[in-house]
Amino acid sequence: MEISWWKQKLSWLLVKSFLYLTKGRSGFPFKEQRLGSKLIRSFSKDSLQEDMVWHRDRHNRIMKPLNDTDWFFQLDNELPEPMIKGRLIFIPKNVYHRAIVGKEDLIVEIQEIE
Repeated sequence: MEISWWKQKLSWLLVKSFLYLTKGRSGFPFKEQRLGSKLIRSFSKDSLQEDMVWHRDRHNRIMKPLNDTDWFFQLDNELPEPMIKGRLIFIPKNVYHRAIVGKEDLIVEIQEIE
């Protein structure tokens, strides 16, 4: 059974690598720009909720929505909270979190902190 799991993961990585190499896509559900030490990420209103997977980051982060939106943000074991333009959201390293898709596009600024 464990071999099957590895085959599935390897297949997924190969598909993502192929998409990245052939179409220039990152495999992520956002477009990203780096502005100095900050990341600007844009998410489309047409994003699929299943693409907003639970994940964790290696560093503490502060995220700030840059536009009015109806998206939500959720930390593990907490209720979703609305993303409000200009409100800072602290994301602790190694804590699972996700975004919940809204009906409008979302643009966020992300700053990694130590």
